[in-house]
Amino acid sequence: MRILPVVFACLLCVIPLTGLQAAEGRRAAIVIGVSDYGGQGDLANPARDATATADTLTRLGYDVRKLVNPSANAVDEALDGLETGQPIQSLLFYFSGHGRRVGGTSLLALGVRDPRTGERRSLVLNDLISRFEKLKPGSTLFVLDACRTETELKGAKGEAGLAAPPRATGTFFAYSAAPGGLAFDSAGRTLSPFTYALVDELLIPEQDIGVVMRKVRERVSRETAGRQIPWSEDALTGQLVINAAPSAPELFNLYGKALKGDAAAERELGLAYLNGQGVVTDVERGSSLLRSAAGRGDTDAMLALGGFEATRDQNALKPGGRARDWYSKAANAGSAEAMYRLAMLDTKPQPDDRKPDDAAITLYRRAMEAGHRDAAARYLSLNLRFGFDKTRNRAVTIAALRENAAAGNLASMVELGRLYSAAGAEQDAKEAGFWLDRAVAGGSADALLEKASIAGQGIGQPVDLVRAHDCLLYTARCV
Repeated sequence: MRILPVVFACLLCVIPLTGLQAAEGRRAAIVIGVSDYGGQGDLANPARDATATADTLTRLGYDVRKLVNPSANAVDEALDGLETGQPIQSLLFYFSGHGRRVGGTSLLALGVRDPRTGERRSLVLNDLISRFEKLKPGSTLFVLDACRTETELKGAKGEAGLAAPPRATGTFFAYSAAPGGLAFDSAGRTLSPFTYALVDELLIPEQDIGVVMRKVRERVSRETAGRQIPWSEDALTGQLVINAAPSAPELFNLYGKALKGDAAAERELGLAYLNGQGVVTDVERGSSLLRSAAGRGDTDAMLALGGFEATRDQNALKPGGRARDWYSKAANAGSAEAMYRLAMLDTKPQPDDRKPDDAAITLYRRAMEAGHRDAAARYLSLNLRFGFDKTRNRAVTIAALRENAAAGNLASMVELGRLYSAAGAEQDAKEAGFWLDRAVAGGSADALLEKASIAGQGIGQPVDLVRAHDCLLYTARCV
């Protein structure tokens, strides 16, 4: 185990808005870890510490942009990305790597050199603070593990370690060691004692940052036999809780499982935040939890994100197409529901007399073969109109639709209602009414619309505009 003399080994700086209640909005984080300095001061821990921090913040509902050994341009792009979207409720910037101080200014060294000058670029902490202030977030947190001195940067200007942070009311500073003290950083350890304790404590709900640091201080002091004492300076004017658990009892246990990386719990909690079930509606936190679950391979979370993005696209002047991206990921993972939704995205805007493209038909067929009954209803109905499946003649297709409807599939009942109400050899008003009534009883809005159309146009019966109106307004009158 190596001992590092430091000025401030790791800094957690929290700057809330003065005199203002933090507004509801998204929780955004930029996490940077620099281990590769081209052989001149390479570090072992930053990439691992950054990954652990990013994973933790993602679980806490942050939209995290993680950058490992990035160029200055990549960092600029990530910073620019903060300027788009909803207002930021909580903004966190994390950096792990080499740090220097020059004339009282803290510099965060990047590993990639400028291709034009050959010089290593650095981020100026004061510039970052000024840039974030313009975003007017509810709170800004800087987590800086940028005082490594066991391996020096050759030719770097200034002194190792960070300069003292600015003094300001409403600010909280936490260090991995007391000023002038020692911090442990073993090459054989997954995380440093301070980072391990900090990340672990952040996963415990409802802890004020002051409580978090007192517990971190006790744990690290005990582990290092008193040789490393984390330090903090508190000028906050109120309580600051980074990890706020849902207050609803039924969600508390779910929250705990989500924090441990349970994808199903992340999905259910994300849906709760999106829909305001047991918690205050928080779209950004809900979608962040769903993205985390989707990243663990949860296809239901991918479907939920697809539905969420589809709703946003419907309300947007310029749809972004992200619904298709999530549905495609779920379909590639084998989800029949995703295949069906992808096909519906392509075919719903089309008129009934236009044949869908082959890709959509293939998606319907694959979903049907996987047991998706709505996809089967759509595929069979389209086949009745366009006859693209030569293995199924009209009689076989109708028989398959009836079998699907008899099994309780509402979409098949509606398709049969349309079939028997349309002019042609199969037209049968009584049969059409039978299937549509069953679908209405099951709660099908499409069946209601079909019955309204039949009554309004007088298909197989006298025109009845009153009944058509009632069908649109009152489900009970249509049964």
